[in-house]
Amino acid sequence: MSPQVNFYISRNDEAKIIEKISSMAEVSFIKPISTTGSVVLFDNFGVAKEVPYFYFAMRRDLERIKFRHIPAQGYWIVDDDKSPVIEFSRSIWDGKNIRIGRIRYVKNYYDGENKIEKSAEFLKFASGVTSITKRALNLDDGEYISDEVYSLLKSGYVLQQI
Repeated sequence: MSPQVNFYISRNDEAKIIEKISSMAEVSFIKPISTTGSVVLFDNFGVAKEVPYFYFAMRRDLERIKFRHIPAQGYWIVDDDKSPVIEFSRSIWDGKNIRIGRIRYVKNYYDGENKIEKSAEFLKFASGVTSITKRALNLDDGEYISDEVYSLLKSGYVLQQI
């Protein structure tokens, strides 16, 4: 099961939400691709702003992050099914369109026939992240939209699902 919050937010909104999340626990921002199969961190959230998506995790969970090898590409990707990570995919802006973003995490997964639950500590943190995100935004027809995006819609911007 993968709880998620779909949203349309600005970079300013992102920074505010990440700041609130960072007040819950010490978090690290993780690059989704690694050439070694080991965790590669962004120096800070400011650097992470340059990519369309990234993961974050509680610092104490970094050693629990797993990777999947993609041989055809010659790199490794974060295995978010098996890792205590939260995906942050940004809302993308292209002048007049705003594409949907999301925060998403996986609560459990199957290893063969065995259902594996992620730790209670991670699930509590991840649930808090979704709550913070929802409270910072306005619910509109199943999606969350920031005040800043609402004002842009009045000036002609269009929301895009994909």
